Amino acid sequence: MIKEELNQLSKHIAIYIDPNRANSILMELNKIIDYISILDKYELQNDMEICKQMTEGQNRWRTDEVKPSLNLHDALLNSTRKNEIFFKVPKVIE
Repeated sequence: MIKEELNQLSKHIAIYIDPNRANSILMELNKIIDYISILDKYELQNDMEICKQMTEGQNRWRTDEVKPSLNLHDALLNSTRKNEIFFKVPKVIE
């Protein structure tokens, strides 16, 4: 990947890339691309069965059990910032 491709990519995915960090980001992305290119040497066949689960056999997780949860009043007691029905959290999206 070259710098022009990085600029084009940032426009398509709508992210800002600091020009001072562009070279380091470019080097990191190229390392990732080089690592993934290892897969190019393997020939994939169209008739291969899709792997839906990495382990064979039955699900070893416990069965779901419905249990009573906290009521609204009790849940809000643990919060330092709240209104009548919601937790108040810091704004993370500007």
